[in-house]
Amino acid sequence: MEKLIQRIKYQGQFNIIDELIEKTFEKITLTLPDNTYITYVPIYQRKEKQRGFNQAKLIAQKIGEITNQKVLSLLISTRNTRSQNGLTLEERVENVRGHFLFHHLLRYCLRQFCW
Repeated sequence: MEKLIQRIKYQGQFNIIDELIEKTFEKITLTLPDNTYITYVPIYQRKEKQRGFNQAKLIAQKIGEITNQKVLSLLISTRNTRSQNGLTLEERVENVRGHFLFHHLLRYCLRQFCW
């Protein structure tokens, strides 16, 4: 699995995402409430521009497509971080501490739809 993710992230092999998600949904039954939204963890804008994509966003979009759920960007990446690859759990937590803010859309969503 890790090798597949590396191929997606660093070699741009996006077709793997669709195949992985489709095969996963062949094996599981997922029932989501009607007011469920799919979201993803953003990457820093410069990094996304450099790569040309955000693999988490592509995964979320495919899951949204399969489950017929809306995909929303609810977090904003505030700074570039070092790669998480090879870090321990504690180092990963510290690496992203304070890294994300809630998107203004989240406040709107919560007021309008959720509660």
